Amino acid sequence: MREKSSFITSIPYSFTLNNGKVIEREKLLKNGQDGSAAIIMPITSDNEILTVIEPRVFTKRTVAVSFPAGYIEKGEDQYEAL
Repeated sequence: MREKSSFITSIPYSFTLNNGKVIEREKLLKNGQDGSAAIIMPITSDNEILTVIEPRVFTKRTVAVSFPAGYIEKGEDQYEAL
């Protein structure tokens, strides 16, 4: 089943691992197109890893801790996306 919104389209699919186990995943399309994203794991000179706390209204906890990330727009490289 495909869930649509004006920004993101979610397409569920099954994936078979090397051990034969089947797992369910979702492919997200941005504005109806297959898009790539970039993510970074910033590490300070003191070897501390930086994260961001972002609202996630559709989760039980309503926030997520993650690394900085961004969509890569057409004509943009992964460094510009961040």
